[in-house]
Amino acid sequence: MCDVPASSVDFAPTVLDLAGLPPIPGAQGDSLAGWCLKGQGPAHEGVWIGLSKWRAAWDGRYVYSPLGFNHLYDLETDPYEMKNLMNSPEHKEVRQRMQALLIKLAERAEDPLLDSLRAIRVP
Repeated sequence: MCDVPASSVDFAPTVLDLAGLPPIPGAQGDSLAGWCLKGQGPAHEGVWIGLSKWRAAWDGRYVYSPLGFNHLYDLETDPYEMKNLMNSPEHKEVRQRMQALLIKLAERAEDPLLDSLRAIRVP
C-alpha cells in the first residue's frame, strides 16, 4: 500500500514500467512501479483533476475546486464531503496553498483554462 496521491494518467507508465517496457514519449503521468516493488517512488505533491470546465487539485488530504463546484473538503475529517470549507476563515491558508498547487499542476498539464485559474482570487 502507498499513501502518495496518484492519478489515472500514472496507470499506463506504471504498467509499462512493471512490464519492462519504455514509457510512451510525451505521455503524461509517472511510473509508480517503485511504490509497487520497493515501497518508494516519486512523491507527488498532488493530483490535477480536469473535466470539461471543472478543475480541482487533491493533495492526499484536501480536494479543492474553485471552478465549477467551488469547494474545499478535508477528506481526512470529512470523507463524505459534507462540509464545504471554501468560505471557512480557519482554512484561508489551506485555500491559498491549494490554489498555488492547482496552478502548478495545471501548468504541468498544460491546462487550457490556466489563465482562468490564475485569475481566481482566494477569499
